[in-house]
Amino acid sequence: MNKLILKVFSDYICPFSYLLFRKIERLKKELPVAVEWYPLLSHPEIPEEGLPLRKLLKDDNEIKDTVKSVSILARQEGIELQIPERVSSSKLAIWMAECARQNGKFDEYHKRVYDVYFQEGKDIGDDQTIPEIIKSLHIPKKAIASFCNDREGYGRSVTERLLECKEHKINKVPTMILGEEKLEGSWPYPILYKAVETTLKAG
Repeated sequence: MNKLILKVFSDYICPFSYLLFRKIERLKKELPVAVEWYPLLSHPEIPEEGLPLRKLLKDDNEIKDTVKSVSILARQEGIELQIPERVSSSKLAIWMAECARQNGKFDEYHKRVYDVYFQEGKDIGDDQTIPEIIKSLHIPKKAIASFCNDREGYGRSVTERLLECKEHKINKVPTMILGEEKLEGSWPYPILYKAVETTLKAG
């Protein structure tokens, strides 16, 4: 089988994106697939200091339904996660993901951001969590400074990835482009596996 490239559009603050990430990590061990991750700000209105979940969703029934749905999907996959009561802004995490990518550390960064948010309950929008992750990856200080100082240049790289969302008419996270098919949401693993396997055989 040829290696299949999956385009995945997600947001670090989306629990369904986290579940899909965990399933794709498993998928990569079982099928010849490579993944291209693209950021999508699902809630650009969230301020830097974050926003309580009850203010973001506002409707108590929507909050209950979302938490229940995520919890059921997580249990089905044997995944434990915390739903933060205060939703972080993911803008800094998305920005610094490009720094990690430019320095060959994206996979480690991507996993760590998800884990600290949904496993450890940390605020990925504050001024400590993301810098600590970048530091732990041993990215040279000069590379970090270069990235931060060249906001216009690297900003174009981030913008190009965000524009991919418009080109593919992505308006929901997570969304995965699988061949000619667009899959929205976090599908149960057996269904996801079958869909990818079928596309691989067809290709």
